Amino acid sequence: MSARHIITAVIILFILPASQQTSARAAEPLELTSTMSGIPLGRHMEILEDPAGSLNIRGAARATFYPSRENYPAFGLTRSAYWARFSVRNRGRSAVTWHLEAAYPHLDRIEVYRLDAKGGLIEKRAAGDLYPFASREMEHPNFVFSYIEEGESLHHYYVRVKTSSSMNLHFAAWSPEEFRRDDGRMKVLFGVYYGAMLVMVIYNLIIFFSLLDRSYLYYVLYCLAFIVFQLCMNGLAFQLLWPDFPWWANRSLFFWVLLAVIFAVQFLRYFLETSRYVPLLDRVLIANTLVLAAALPAPFFVGYRQMVVVSVALTMGTAMVLAVAAIRVLLLGNRAARLYIITWAAFWIGTIVFSMKLFSVMPDIVVTRWLLQVVSLVQMVLLSLCLADKINSMTGQLEALNLNLENKVHERTGELDSALMIMKMKEAELQKEFDLAGDIQQGMLPRTPFYHEGVRVKAYYRSMGKVGGDFYDIFHMKGGYTGVLIADASGHGMPAAFITALAKISFAEAIQTSLFPADIFRHVNDELVKAIRTDDFVTAFLVVISPTYDVFFCNASHQKALVYRRDSGTFATWDTRGLFMGYTQDANNMYEDGQSRLEYGDRLVLYTDGIVGCSGGSGETFGERRLERLIVETSSLPLDEAVERVSRACEEFGAGARQIDDMTLVMVEIDPAYRELIEYRDRGFQLMWRQRYRDAIGPLRRALEINANDEKSHLFIGECYLKNGDYEEAAGHLLKYLHNNEFDANVWYDLAWARFCLNDFAASLKYAIRANGLKVNFIDAQMLCGISMKKTGDRAGARRVFEKILAADPENEIAAKELREVEHE
Repeated sequence: MSARHIITAVIILFILPASQQTSARAAEPLELTSTMSGIPLGRHMEILEDPAGSLNIRGAARATFYPSRENYPAFGLTRSAYWARFSVRNRGRSAVTWHLEAAYPHLDRIEVYRLDAKGGLIEKRAAGDLYPFASREMEHPNFVFSYIEEGESLHHYYVRVKTSSSMNLHFAAWSPEEFRRDDGRMKVLFGVYYGAMLVMVIYNLIIFFSLLDRSYLYYVLYCLAFIVFQLCMNGLAFQLLWPDFPWWANRSLFFWVLLAVIFAVQFLRYFLETSRYVPLLDRVLIANTLVLAAALPAPFFVGYRQMVVVSVALTMGTAMVLAVAAIRVLLLGNRAARLYIITWAAFWIGTIVFSMKLFSVMPDIVVTRWLLQVVSLVQMVLLSLCLADKINSMTGQLEALNLNLENKVHERTGELDSALMIMKMKEAELQKEFDLAGDIQQGMLPRTPFYHEGVRVKAYYRSMGKVGGDFYDIFHMKGGYTGVLIADASGHGMPAAFITALAKISFAEAIQTSLFPADIFRHVNDELVKAIRTDDFVTAFLVVISPTYDVFFCNASHQKALVYRRDSGTFATWDTRGLFMGYTQDANNMYEDGQSRLEYGDRLVLYTDGIVGCSGGSGETFGERRLERLIVETSSLPLDEAVERVSRACEEFGAGARQIDDMTLVMVEIDPAYRELIEYRDRGFQLMWRQRYRDAIGPLRRALEINANDEKSHLFIGECYLKNGDYEEAAGHLLKYLHNNEFDANVWYDLAWARFCLNDFAASLKYAIRANGLKVNFIDAQMLCGISMKKTGDRAGARRVFEKILAADPENEIAAKELREVEHE
C-alpha cells in the first residue's frame, strides 16, 4: 500500500511532459458562444519562452510567438517565464460574459493583459498561489478570470506565467452557466471521494481503539496525510484550510508527501511483521524513517526545485526498499504480502494513467480523470482482502501448531482461545467492511419514488450478497427530458460492483453531451472497453422521455421492456438490437434507437434477469408471464403499491430456494392526473399572460391541489400574487419554486421585492444579493440591495452600492437620487 502512494506523489509532482513542437499555422481566434464548456485554448494560442523572465507586455507584443499544437501545453520544471497569446471574437451584437480558467492550481504568478483590436492595453489582472486566496476574482481552487466581450468585438489576450512548479498552460474557456454546472458536478464528486476516504479513516480508527493494533493506527495516519496531499494537489487545501497563508500552501505539498511516506513505511513494518521475517531490512526501514523525519523541515528552508530533487531521491529510494521488503516477506511465506503487492501494482497503474492525463500524454476523459480516485478507494477493499488473507494464514498456522503440539494441548488452550477470539473479531471486521461497501453501493442508487412533469418512477432492488452487479439510475437531461436506466454487470459480488461503479460514472458523463440512447451507449461502451481488462460486460436498457412523452429507447442485450397500455389493457414490448457493453468496440455499430410514445396511465416496466429467473422451491422460474399477470392485476393500484406487490410476490415465490442473482425492478408511469394539472396550469398561464392575474390564481390553485409540488404552478401563482399585491402568498410560492431552481436570478429578485414590500428588509437584502450574484450587471437587483441596506441602517453599504450602479450607469437618476439622500443623512 505505501509504495504505490509514494509513487503517486513522485509522478504527479515531478514527471516532465513531452517537448513542444511548432507549427506554421497561425492560431485561430476563439469564437465566443453561450454554451462553452471548458474549451481548451491550446489550439488557439501562440507561445513565447522568455528565458530571462525580463520581457514586459510591450516587449512581448513585439516578439515572435510560435503556435501551440497541444490542447494543454506543458513544459515541465523550468526557470523561464512563458507567454501565451490568443484572440477572442464576439460575432454577436450583444455582450457576452465568459470565464478564462487556468486549471493548474500550483502556478506562482499569472498575469493576463487584455488588448483591443489595435493592440492598445485595456487592463491587466494578476493571480497565483503566491497571493492570498481572497485576492482571487472567483472563489475556486483554480485561477478563474471573468471577462465581458462587447458585441461585434475582437480582443487580444497576453498571459505571462512564471512559476517554480511544473509549467502547465492548462487554459480553458467557459460560459458562466456551464462553469457553474461543471463546478457543481466537481463539488459532488469531490464530496463523494473525500467523504468515502474519511469514512474509512473513522472506521479504521474505531477498529484501532478496539484492537490496539498499531498497523491500523499507521494506516489511519497515512490516509490522513494522503487526503491532505490530495487536497493540496486539487487546490482545495489552499481554498479551505489555509487561504491566508500562501507561503505555507506553496511549500506544504512536499511536507505532506514526506509525512505520508513515513506513515506508509511504519504501516508496512507492522502489517507485514518485517521485524520477524526480515530483521535486517526492518532496521533499514527504521533508518529510512529517521532520514525522512529529518527531511520534514526541509520544505521550509530549501528552494522548490531543490526540494523536487530531495523528494524524488527519498521517495524513490524508499519505494525500492519497500518493494524489496514486501517481496522478501512474501518469499518467506507471509501470504498477506501477496495482496499487499497487488494493491501496490493497482495503484501504480492508476498513478501512471492520472499523471499521463495531467501532462496531456493521454486524453482528459472520465476514466483518466477519476481513475486515481477510484483506485485509491479500491485499495480499501483490497486491504480488507489483505486482512482476510492474513486471517486465513493465521488459521493454517494454528492448525499446523495443533497437529505438532498435541501433547501440549492443555497447556496451550488459553493461548489458542485468545487467538481464535482475535480471528473472530477480524472476521467480523471484514464483514463490517463488506456491509459498508454495500451501504455505499446502495447510496449510489437514486431514491424513489421519483416524480417530474408527470413522470413517476418507483424502483425495487435486492442484491444477492452484500454488494451486487445490478443498478438503475434516473437522469434530468437537457430540454426537460427524463432518462431512466437499468443495467446488469456480469458476475456477482465485489468485481461486479466495481464494474457498475465505472458504468454509472460513464453514464453520468455521457448524458451531459448526448440525448439519444444509442449515442450514450457508444460513449459508455468506449469507456468500459478501455477500463475492463477481463471478459466481464454490462447489459443495459435506457429510455429517454420527452416533455410530451415521446420516448427514445435502446437495448444493449438486456431484458426487453414491457409497456402496459392502460386504455386498451394490452402489452407492448420495446426492443432494439445491440450488444452488451465493455467487451468490444465493434458493438458501437450495433446500437440503434427505437421510438414510441407513452400515454397518460401507461406503465413501462424494466427489470433484470434476476426477477424472471427467480427460482422457487420446485425449480420453476418466476417467468415473464407471471410478471405480466401481476402488472395487469396491479394496474389499478398506485405505482408505489404496485411495485411493492410485484416485488413481494417475487420474494415469496423464491422463499424456498437460495437467491442466485441480483433482482431489480423499475416501473415508470405517466401520471393520469397530470393531464388535468396541465390544463389548469396552462389556463392560468394564459390568463397571467393577458395580465388577468386575479383570474389566473383560481386555475393555478386547482393545479396545486392535484400536485402540491408542481414547480411551474408555484412560479406562475407566485408571480400572480406578486402582481396582485398579495406579497406574503407570493413569497411562499416563489420560495417553493426556488427550492429546486436556485439559479433563477429573476425569481430571486421577485422574492426580494415581495419581502421588501412586506417591510422585511433583511430578507429582501439577502435575496437581492443572491439575484445579483447569479446575473451580471443586474441593475434592478443592485438597486434593491442599496435601498434595503438603507432601510436596515447600513448607510455605508448603501452608498457603495449606489456608487457602483452609477459607475456602470451614470445616467441612472434613481441611483443618483438615493446616493444624495444617503450622503445628506
